[in-house]
Amino acid sequence: MAKKKSKDPIRPEIKGLYLVGFTLVAFISLLSYSYSHKSQNLLGLLGFSLGWILNVFLGLSSYLAIAFLFWIGFRLVFSNSINHIKRKSLYATLIVVSSSMLLTIVEHEFPKAASFLSYLFYPAAPSKIHLGGSLFYYIYNDLPALNLSKTLNHFGVFLLSFTTLMTGILLLFKISPWTFYELIKKFAKWPDLKREPVLEIRTTAPVEPKREIKLRMPKILQTKEKEPEEIIEEKPKTEKAPKPKKEAPKEEKSLPVSNFKDYHLPSPDLLTNAKK
Repeated sequence: MAKKKSKDPIRPEIKGLYLVGFTLVAFISLLSYSYSHKSQNLLGLLGFSLGWILNVFLGLSSYLAIAFLFWIGFRLVFSNSINHIKRKSLYATLIVVSSSMLLTIVEHEFPKAASFLSYLFYPAAPSKIHLGGSLFYYIYNDLPALNLSKTLNHFGVFLLSFTTLMTGILLLFKISPWTFYELIKKFAKWPDLKREPVLEIRTTAPVEPKREIKLRMPKILQTKEKEPEEIIEEKPKTEKAPKPKKEAPKEEKSLPVSNFKDYHLPSPDLLTNAKK
């Protein structure tokens, strides 16, 4: 039997190009549906239908979904790795859902703000478009028995949606709440808060701190360049005649001193006449 030829997998760059192309088409469809009439849609009937589907289901949050898909396609085009794609998709879904629910609360509870946003983003829409999408407006207000406006009230839904939105942002962009506070403080004059140390509960034995051993390296002796010495011409030395050595005075030998008491003169008989 002949072996079946294995199909070559699609390269990630090709997938990225398709995804980038789809997001651009969806973005143009949204803009054309919102700011132009049906007959003047840039992508024709297909663009009008795609824009209507995205606006009906997600409302303004569809721009967030398109931005996330564009980011994935852009990284695939340049062969950049995407770590934990399923986890990041879940975080992006939390952001889209919570933002749609917050827009629905604004539309239902603050009609003036809702009319201003509708005029700003849907000036030429053929029919009324809910800011957060028709699906979420139905869950919030039109569901017969268990709609969220009755079970949790608008404040409870707002608190739950805002908490979910912040959680998704912090997890997707890997930032801490304190960093998020510092970013917001740059745009608004908020009072400085002192950051208290966080108590850590250790489940294992404490690790002894590493001791730093400082090694003293011998200093390299740097030889300074000697400056050239000036050459001094030495005058010829005249040799002086050696001085005669002075002889030490000779010591006179002293005669032994004798005792004259025992000396006796010779007898006169021994004397003779002196010769002339």
